[in-house]
Amino acid sequence: MATVTMRREGGRIYPAVNVKVYHYDGPSAQPAEDAGEDAAKFADWLDQQSDHEREFWWRCAVENGWDRIQECATDRFGPGVAVYSAGRSGGWAIVEGLPDPNGEDAEVYDEFPLKAWEAFETDCAAIVKDLAYQVGDLFYFNAYVPEVEALERSRVFGFYYDVASGVTP
Repeated sequence: MATVTMRREGGRIYPAVNVKVYHYDGPSAQPAEDAGEDAAKFADWLDQQSDHEREFWWRCAVENGWDRIQECATDRFGPGVAVYSAGRSGGWAIVEGLPDPNGEDAEVYDEFPLKAWEAFETDCAAIVKDLAYQVGDLFYFNAYVPEVEALERSRVFGFYYDVASGVTP
């Protein structure tokens, strides 16, 4: 039988999944390879990016991850649930809208959707594991590809097109 971790937030107890990222080596170069490009070349390009850019795309990937966790919760438990980040570092996904085992829902708590919960925990673990790939994917399609395309246009047309401003010098 599965165990459901419970967390107390704001005087209530909620089922929760640990979604902390314990180890992150930086963005993955795999998205370039998946797109048929040279992953080593993309990895070299990634190494040259600033900490500010890395932080930006990391935060975007984390936000996307929370959106995906909410979608998984809705798929598993129905539209009446909401997922919130909890804990000091925001590393717990608490799910609101499921029966409260210690409150007014105690008599129906035997109906807790355990199989769906196990699947939801698996979904969350996959999202956390996939985070480095997602950061690499955001870098690849939103920064690397536009830069490579701008450089190709400059080679073909003889001028450099500034991707960020959309202006030619």
